Amino acid sequence: MYKALLEFTHPNILKPVGIWEDPHCHDVAYIVFRGVDGTMAQLGGQTMFEEGNPYNGFSEHGFKMFRAIFSTIDHVNSHYAGEGTSSARNTQLELIMKIRLDQANIYYKMVDGEPLVLLGNMDIYYQGGNLNLQVHIILFFFF
Repeated sequence: MYKALLEFTHPNILKPVGIWEDPHCHDVAYIVFRGVDGTMAQLGGQTMFEEGNPYNGFSEHGFKMFRAIFSTIDHVNSHYAGEGTSSARNTQLELIMKIRLDQANIYYKMVDGEPLVLLGNMDIYYQGGNLNLQVHIILFFFF
């Protein structure tokens, strides 16, 4: 899973920096990411929306953030084709990936005074042969 996350090339998908396997439970591992500044839920509506703005009510930051979210979803779906989810092509294992979009699961980091949207919470399922594996990625950050 760690290697799969490293292969994502989209700038709005969180990049892992390390992995820690629990020595007491061989079924548990933790993926570590660099720190973020917060979630979209913490930004509040004043950052996302602006009355009378030419972006149909979105502020300039809000428009860029939503465009980044849709771009990220498009990137994942273009690499993992599937109906409603995403699944890998030309592999013996079927990979199904679901990105969970919720304002508490969409992160941002301030870059040059603008919030950069980062997606990372996702559920990934492997199915094939005798292997059925479900991975829920929970984000741990260090600063």
